[in-house]
Amino acid sequence: MAKVRSISDAGMTPTAKSSEFELEAAAPGHVAELGRILFEAFKGLHESHGYPLEYPTEAMGRQTIFMLVNRKDYYGVTALLDGQPVGSAFLLRSDEVGGIGPVTVSPAVQGRGIARALMEDLIAQAGRQGLTRIRLMQEACNTHSLALYASVGLEAREEVAYMQAHAAEKPDPFIRPATVEDLAVIDELSVRLYGVSRRNEVAAALRRGSAPLIRLKDGKATGYLLAGINGHGVAETDDDAISLTGEMARRQPASNARFFCPLSEASLLRKTLKAGSRIIKVWTLMAQGPYETPPLVWMPSSTY
Repeated sequence: MAKVRSISDAGMTPTAKSSEFELEAAAPGHVAELGRILFEAFKGLHESHGYPLEYPTEAMGRQTIFMLVNRKDYYGVTALLDGQPVGSAFLLRSDEVGGIGPVTVSPAVQGRGIARALMEDLIAQAGRQGLTRIRLMQEACNTHSLALYASVGLEAREEVAYMQAHAAEKPDPFIRPATVEDLAVIDELSVRLYGVSRRNEVAAALRRGSAPLIRLKDGKATGYLLAGINGHGVAETDDDAISLTGEMARRQPASNARFFCPLSEASLLRKTLKAGSRIIKVWTLMAQGPYETPPLVWMPSSTY
């Protein structure tokens, strides 16, 4: 067993299978090294498959880890080897579904059971918090992570295209940035169209100044969309979704004008391609616990 330090009043679960490393809470003092590891781990994966870099610089990696460590709606765990950070994993716990990601281990120490220990700790933490549903998005090109996630109990549920949105030629007069006053209707859309509430996640985005776009037609909300890899959205029709993605691309830099489209949403995928959006790569949505495919148009995030 690995050495495990208590990281919260709930404690941790000693799940690692190597005596060389230990786990503790992801903390501000870990940010610089964990950010470098995030950059290096994804750089190697993406370059080997010819994909654009999700974290093109170490600075962006550090910025991402800094944000995750300092957000109260995330639980983070760090793996230490000889006292130095060698990996981390994070659990989004703001709403009724726990969303895992990112999970990264330094390429220099992979294969020692560190990623498994991190994952098992996240799953245990989700259980302590009463989260009966856990989900994550796995890059389909990474067969090692697929094997790991399957072995700790997650099941593949959906194949999802990660899309670069194409800007609409004209602004959509029915779309505007959402405000706090729209939270109730956004929550209603999420529960009805996605099958789960993501109210707290959207509220946190609003507090950070990252307002989702909302589409209102004839006084009725027909969809919303948070931009980027961490964003998500729902819509009543394919056309509502196309309008939202096109307007997002008009307002966002290309690096953030991205969204996920489930391959099972065949009609939506065809229409997004016809509208000029393109597929960057394919991910797999994996889940542990109860899962039901959302009934209408839905666009997941990098966690679920």
